[in-house]
Amino acid sequence: MGERCRKSCAPGTYGQDCTETCVCHNNGTCDPVSGTCICSSGWKGTTCEEGCPPGFYGTNCLYRCFCMNDAKCDNINGKCNCPNGYTGKACELGCDNFHYGPNCALDCGCINSESCDRFSGKCSCSPGYRGDKCDQVCPKGFFGDNCIETCDCRNNATCNHENGECICKPGWKGRFCDKVCASGSYGDDCNEICTCAIDEPCDHMTGACRCNPGMTGDSCEQRCPEGTYGEECSQTCNCTGQNFACNHISGQCVCKPGHRGKHCSRGCKEGHFGANCDQVCQCENGAFCHIVTGACTCKDGYIGPTCNESCPSGRYGPNCGLTCNCQNKGSCDTRTGQCICPPGYHGNKCQNMCVNGRYGINCTGICRCSENSHCDHVTGRCNCNLGWRGESCDQMCPQGRFGPGCIHTCNCRNKATCDPISGCCGCSSGFYGQSCELECPVGSHGPYCSEECDCVNGGKCNAMTGQCKCPLGFIGDQCETQCKRGTFGRHCRETCDCGEAECDHMTGNCICPSGSTGPDCRKACSKGRFGPNCEYFCDCDNEGTCDPSSGSCICQDGFIGPKCEYNAVPDGPIRGDIPWALLYYNDGHEKK
Repeated sequence: MGERCRKSCAPGTYGQDCTETCVCHNNGTCDPVSGTCICSSGWKGTTCEEGCPPGFYGTNCLYRCFCMNDAKCDNINGKCNCPNGYTGKACELGCDNFHYGPNCALDCGCINSESCDRFSGKCSCSPGYRGDKCDQVCPKGFFGDNCIETCDCRNNATCNHENGECICKPGWKGRFCDKVCASGSYGDDCNEICTCAIDEPCDHMTGACRCNPGMTGDSCEQRCPEGTYGEECSQTCNCTGQNFACNHISGQCVCKPGHRGKHCSRGCKEGHFGANCDQVCQCENGAFCHIVTGACTCKDGYIGPTCNESCPSGRYGPNCGLTCNCQNKGSCDTRTGQCICPPGYHGNKCQNMCVNGRYGINCTGICRCSENSHCDHVTGRCNCNLGWRGESCDQMCPQGRFGPGCIHTCNCRNKATCDPISGCCGCSSGFYGQSCELECPVGSHGPYCSEECDCVNGGKCNAMTGQCKCPLGFIGDQCETQCKRGTFGRHCRETCDCGEAECDHMTGNCICPSGSTGPDCRKACSKGRFGPNCEYFCDCDNEGTCDPSSGSCICQDGFIGPKCEYNAVPDGPIRGDIPWALLYYNDGHEKK
């Protein structure tokens, strides 16, 4: 616009002198020549009034979203807004154990929990805990998942809030702490050995000894001093000889414990002890038997009056008095305390997981997995990444398959490629849609139909290449050129046969000029016809003839008028250059 046409139309106007008004919505701009609305990203329609339909975004909504798990796609930039429980560029990943909500952006905040619900954030409490955040220990008398299990411990035992295991008071044992310690033991878990001499009663809770006749000392571990016997060692013996002693209970003169024979000069044989060596030792598992008392001295890893019990789980060493410290379910050698690690772990406490590439017992196994996987530290099994398969995960999914272990079938059509990880289809030129099942709409072409066709004059655009297929009568890259005079048809390769006349550039039919007709326009109009292709009828009266080109009437002598409908002047020649209306009245009479 402007005096010299140097100014662009103001926004919202277009056309000749910018007099037309545009109506483009949603920040759409107007073409200053045609008035066509150029929509901003996320909108389409003649006036940009329509938002992109679900699953599409960008300029004119031509781009297909690839969001998974019902995620919503931003209609402007195509970014996926993940629903509850999912994250990732395509919302293809579930939340980890400690996050939840849209895009997994919320922290569950769980305590004493291994995971939370990725959709609601609800904590899954470990056994022994409850509360919204698993921060409350089970109340007394209850244990387990959600603290719904009831403890059944007796004799004032306490109950483990996680597994319900009864923790017995000193002097009690058994699953429910309903059994008194066996003779010779007392205290916590009955693990303490009574220090009382054999057959001397021991209090199962405190370990205090109650001495029988002939025994003395705080633990009744001492027989009556030599030369005494009886209750509280109050009686005096009357025995002589180095290896003789009086019975500490009855006062009878006998061989000292550990000796035998008529003169008490021989020691006890192995496996025997006591007076006259007539008692059989009860020690097991290689324990040492005292020849005097018969008391068993257990080897490391064993406990009990006869050393017949292995150390309980988690204990080792002399009298099982040391505590194991093995992690990750490692077991403990009852003699040395050395940790025996389960497959997949190593370290003096089994605290270390096998490094990447190693697995099994003591991590001695070597993984045979490719870089497209990770190796199970316990079994050595290769866990393939998405899009890979095979024992070593070295085989990419074949075309048409995708996902974990390539178990899913692609649904791509029209020679589209399938992403082996997500299964998303990569459309070839000329197609779009989630499965590339849709051909480009008229007027667009190329990858995802993102290019606009520029064909004119009814030319059709190849959806894959964008090449224009021209209709009859036109040629050129955009079908912009009409066939030149004398040619017609497809690609203007046909030659007209119309002589000097023009032919139709599409059909080749001759367009006859006024006064001619026939297939090649070489035939003059027949009498009574005129005009292009002789298509009009003459309207001349009084046998007047018709000019084949213009249709003007040529009157016979004696007649005049546009249709030769009037009589001519009686005398003198007719002058064709004088209008008939000047010579006659309208009623046909001569002017005077």
